Amino acid sequence: MSKIAVTFPYLPKTLPVFSQAIVHGDTIYCSGLVGFDAATGILAESFTDQTVNCLRNLEHVLKAAGSSMENALKVNIYVKDVSRFAELNEVYINYFGDVKPARTCVEVTNLPVNAAQIEMECVAYK
Repeated sequence: MSKIAVTFPYLPKTLPVFSQAIVHGDTIYCSGLVGFDAATGILAESFTDQTVNCLRNLEHVLKAAGSSMENALKVNIYVKDVSRFAELNEVYINYFGDVKPARTCVEVTNLPVNAAQIEMECVAYK
């Protein structure tokens, strides 16, 4: 089985060391996405707006890979401030359909994009 790189062209260009997503068989592995606005390429300022953008970007990448949020199996979330957990959940609950994917959320000291407050990655199926 081969692996296929997936790119959603409206997100900021990734570094040459990784792909936005890889499809292997019927499984999609999405790299971590931060809260850039897909239309402007600008990182949102507020935690809530970054969270919304992360989820929208994840939705775009999954669609480009031939899938959807409803097919997400596992989501990993990295936040700089875990005290924002309830705020994250207020946004998150509106995505992924009725059966939510398995999920991990951890606090981290920093993220590769310095002003980013949150990053999400996921595994989904087609």
